[in-house]
Amino acid sequence: MDEELEMRSEEFATSDYIIYVANMRALVARFGARRKLHVAANWQELEQEAAQAIAVQGGGINISGLYQCPRALAERAVWSI
Repeated sequence: MDEELEMRSEEFATSDYIIYVANMRALVARFGARRKLHVAANWQELEQEAAQAIAVQGGGINISGLYQCPRALAERAVWSI
């Protein structure tokens, strides 16, 4: 982990909240029971900010994977489950 991310690690939510990138979309999500992935009901509202958070981590929406979700972003997510 680079030095900037280490210094900012307290800004990230727990590992249960992530940004899931697939098909050029950045979705705020969390893990539920049995590690099932649940996407936030308002993920589209949060997508631009999620993409920025991915870029700070050295990724991009063209690189599928799981990324850390900033605490402030996770707190604004709305969950239907």
